[in-house]
Amino acid sequence: MSTFDSIEMGRGWDEDSIKDADDRVPVLEFELRKAHETIKSLKSSLTEATEIGPPKMDGEKSLRTRVKDNEPINPLEKRALNFLVHEYLIQHDNKLTSITFSEENADQDFDDWDDVHLDIAKPPDLLHLFRDYHNYTLTDQAKVEKIRQLVRQEKELSVQNGKLLTLKRENEQLSLRLKKTGVDLEEPTSIKKQMSLKSSDVTNQPSLDPKRSEQSGSNHSSPDLVAALENEAPSRVPRKPEHHRNLSDGGSGLRAFPIVPRDIAVREPLVIVRPDLTGEHDDADTVVGEEEDKRASREVTSSPESTVDPKRQPKDTGVIPEEDEEIMKRLTMSTTFRQELLNSIRLDSESHVGVEVAKLSDPNVDVIQLLGTNLPLICEHFDVKKKEELIPMLVCVVAKHPDSKVREVLLNNLFNLVKKPNKLQRHMIMSGCVAIAKVMNQQQMMSELLPQLWTQSELRGSLMLSMLKQMMEDEKADSVRQTVMKSLGILVAFTDDEDKFNECWQVMLKALNDSTVVSTAHLVLLPAVTAWATELNQLESKILDYFLHQMEVCIKQVSRSEGETGKSLQHIGTLTHLVPWHLALILLTGPYGDGANVDTKQLKPDSLPSPECPLLDIKVILGDEGRYLTLMHLFKKELTSESFKPWKSVLWFTNEYLKKVVMAAALITKCGSSQSELIHSLSELISRYCKYFGHAFTHKVIEPVFKTSLQVPEKNAGDLVSNGNTNLTTAVLPVYVAGVLATFPQDEKILINYIRTLVLDMASYFATLDSVIAAITELKRNKHNHDHLLSILQELAANSSLQVRRYAAILFGTMVQNVDEGLIDKVVLPQLVKLARDTEMFVKVDTIESFGSIIEAATTKDLISRARKQFETFMDEDQFKMEHPVQLKLLQTMAKIGPHADPEFRDEFIIPRLKRTAAETISIANATKRSDLAMALLDAYSNISECFISYELLRDHMMPGLKQLHSIMESVDKTKIDAVQKLITSCNTKLDDYKKQGESTGTATPTQTTKSQSGKSIHFPTMTADSMKELFKKKSTS
Repeated sequence: MSTFDSIEMGRGWDEDSIKDADDRVPVLEFELRKAHETIKSLKSSLTEATEIGPPKMDGEKSLRTRVKDNEPINPLEKRALNFLVHEYLIQHDNKLTSITFSEENADQDFDDWDDVHLDIAKPPDLLHLFRDYHNYTLTDQAKVEKIRQLVRQEKELSVQNGKLLTLKRENEQLSLRLKKTGVDLEEPTSIKKQMSLKSSDVTNQPSLDPKRSEQSGSNHSSPDLVAALENEAPSRVPRKPEHHRNLSDGGSGLRAFPIVPRDIAVREPLVIVRPDLTGEHDDADTVVGEEEDKRASREVTSSPESTVDPKRQPKDTGVIPEEDEEIMKRLTMSTTFRQELLNSIRLDSESHVGVEVAKLSDPNVDVIQLLGTNLPLICEHFDVKKKEELIPMLVCVVAKHPDSKVREVLLNNLFNLVKKPNKLQRHMIMSGCVAIAKVMNQQQMMSELLPQLWTQSELRGSLMLSMLKQMMEDEKADSVRQTVMKSLGILVAFTDDEDKFNECWQVMLKALNDSTVVSTAHLVLLPAVTAWATELNQLESKILDYFLHQMEVCIKQVSRSEGETGKSLQHIGTLTHLVPWHLALILLTGPYGDGANVDTKQLKPDSLPSPECPLLDIKVILGDEGRYLTLMHLFKKELTSESFKPWKSVLWFTNEYLKKVVMAAALITKCGSSQSELIHSLSELISRYCKYFGHAFTHKVIEPVFKTSLQVPEKNAGDLVSNGNTNLTTAVLPVYVAGVLATFPQDEKILINYIRTLVLDMASYFATLDSVIAAITELKRNKHNHDHLLSILQELAANSSLQVRRYAAILFGTMVQNVDEGLIDKVVLPQLVKLARDTEMFVKVDTIESFGSIIEAATTKDLISRARKQFETFMDEDQFKMEHPVQLKLLQTMAKIGPHADPEFRDEFIIPRLKRTAAETISIANATKRSDLAMALLDAYSNISECFISYELLRDHMMPGLKQLHSIMESVDKTKIDAVQKLITSCNTKLDDYKKQGESTGTATPTQTTKSQSGKSIHFPTMTADSMKELFKKKSTS
């Protein structure tokens, strides 16, 4: 019995708990709805305080009088205006400014209007506001004052959200507890009455903003309610209701009809409750809950069931009778009716979401089209920190959507999904682009994907260009600056904004003048800018013409001794780098087809110079080797045709480019050793053009221009040439010989005949040989030409003309430096010895400098000894002693070769011979001859004084010779006495230093001499055995 009693007690306790829980449920639901209303009211007040309403007419009162001029802007107004300003900048192509503006307001997300924190729709753009300015006004003072309460209202809103969360959780716990007990969940009549009273109280509660609350509630409830109805629709066939209400019991005579269970009608209204804890989307719960409360109230007062005891009602067995099931099938709601029902609940101003959701009842709805319509809005309002999660969906819809306009919008959303993407987000976006590119056809890629990429690159390209320019100016590390050059090259290659070309051009010019980055600029930035200029058809007018002009200006300054050759060499080097690009332009503009029928397998490429880098490779420039072979084949075919007619780019090359190069070379009138690098650079430039354009083009286009410039008029030809008034005596001659004639091996005979004829003609005109020497100097850079040149000179040395033999004696001296000593021993030296025995004194004199060149350049003792013997002959034989030209030429040669000659030859021959010549010069009666020899002696002593000279030579030869020269200058040129006195003082200082060194080491006379690796003699004091022992003891002690 006790056991049964305990069971009864437990049952009673459970019933009390259930009753308390049932009483608590409607109270919680009421408090939940109150919390919703409070949150909604606070949000409305927050928005109203900052919302700009329509203008109100206040009689004659103007708009300016409503707002104080010094009224400060509030934070929400600032965020709203910032959003509109940023939108305006983007829409009107102020993209760089918009980037700067967004960086200055980094705390705001300009892709999301909700980030402004106003519960209103986004206002029109600034242009629309400006055009309708008279229709707008600012907030009045009452609204402005409400802004001060925003902080408190926001805090209160947060508190209400917390309460809402607590009530929801408590409600869920109670519902779960009731279900676990297994008791019928239908509310007792007393609870229904209480809910009816509560709901009436809630309905009659005044809202903070009834109008706005009602509007907001309806807007939010419509999509959720529609979705709920659609979700419920499939469950209607067949429906298994928990209760059947027989209305005939009430005397109505109607047959039984299945109704919605009461627990669903009260506790679970037909809405989809989103897991949103902020209260923004809970208005549907409030509206439906109120309607259900009202309906429950009506049922309590009118239904006969309200007086029936719940315990006497039949329990639901869960089994549907067969007749009822058949009735239910016939009464199933039709699809048409369901659609009309959905249409009936649409608002007059239905939202976009409601329209889209309403379409879902159609079985033919395309998911891709639905996503394509809604994804832009989702992207705009999605959580900023998780927007990358939309990338797969965007990529999928772009790849599958049939409408190109929708794809364009979605691609734009993909690129602008994250304002400041990190490395991972950038990688995800680019991976999405790659995936889209794989499924797109070529036309779609060109018209849809690439424009988006170009837009992004242009937007970021302007900023990157400014940053790289600033780095070039501020950065000091060479490695960083070189990397900047490479980055600029890449940026230029992918920039399509033509307005940026001049800016990039100026950056490149500055880089070419910077010695730390000029190499990188030549190899990366120059090709990139040149490629862009070619696309803009400005290679000739902008690039080539500029450097041609700068080259001409710099060479003109060099010819006037007003500048150095460095700038000229730089501009010539730049033009040399541009030769492949110039060839590409001429090939691509030729009057021939695309060569589709050309079989490239049968074509062999020309032997081209190795490019400095791949960006200067003609095959890379044109695309591939096949295209290069095709275009070159068509180009050569056009050149060799009888109907060949130069086209525009060829005419520009002939009339502008080549003529300016010839004019620049003609400015170099003194073709001495100081201009050898300049002449070599010009020769390399023309040779590069010949090699790239081919043999036919060289002889048909390039060679005629040089031939014309070197032609000498028959009238007064001798005077013009001898006076140096033609291009034969300028750098045009060596540039033509080395740059044109010596380029192709098949022109070897033409070259040899031209050199032979040239020397003969120059001899007939008695012209200077500087230009011819410069031409031979350029030719001998190629060892293959050595034998040919020596054979020509041997032939000229045997010529009957005195002037030709003299020129041959001089030109043999040019075939010493950088020539194999075997050839010098077999050809050059024997021919010079033979000419030194010529019957004509002028021929003998002209061989002296050539002998000096052998002594200066030779490394073998045999060559030096044989050349020295010839010098001794000129100095000692009586037939030469009395010949002033011979003695003067000997002094000038010794002055030239003294610093670079073999130290032994200098010490044993040159220095003693200078002393003897100075002593002989004093006794010369002819003042002119004495003056010539004195000046030559001064030059020789000045050059040799810079060398290492032993103590004995200084004391026994240098000092006596200088003192004699000092005496000569007193009678010849007193202005040079100071120069001689400085040399004497320098020698005395060296003698004193030697004496001090001898005293410190215990030696009497320093005489030890050795030879350094550079070929110069180094003199050390000679130390005795005793002095060496003493020095060793001192070092050991220390």
